[in-house]
Amino acid sequence: MSDNRCHFAKSLTVFSLALFIAHAPSPARATDDACIEDWSKAARVVVEEKLIPVERLSRIAVALVNGAIVRTTLCREQGTYVYRFLVRDRMGHLRKYAIDARNPIGK
Repeated sequence: MSDNRCHFAKSLTVFSLALFIAHAPSPARATDDACIEDWSKAARVVVEEKLIPVERLSRIAVALVNGAIVRTTLCREQGTYVYRFLVRDRMGHLRKYAIDARNPIGK
């Protein structure tokens, strides 16, 4: 009986540890659905992934949305890189836009 309890306790400990590891938070990677706030890191991703440079897209975005860009962030969503723009329009309203970082005009 004691052996069964010992085996059960060991099994429970191993199961608990596996459950903890499976649900432990991990640092965000470029492959996760996450944003890269640090542009020194984002710039490397732009080069490695052959994305459209944010400067070029910013000019396109300003022309399309008729406002001033307040903030730009590179994000990965469902396997695709996007630039998220926070734009202040001419009326002072803040609006959010997302543009595909590889194919901004949908070709």
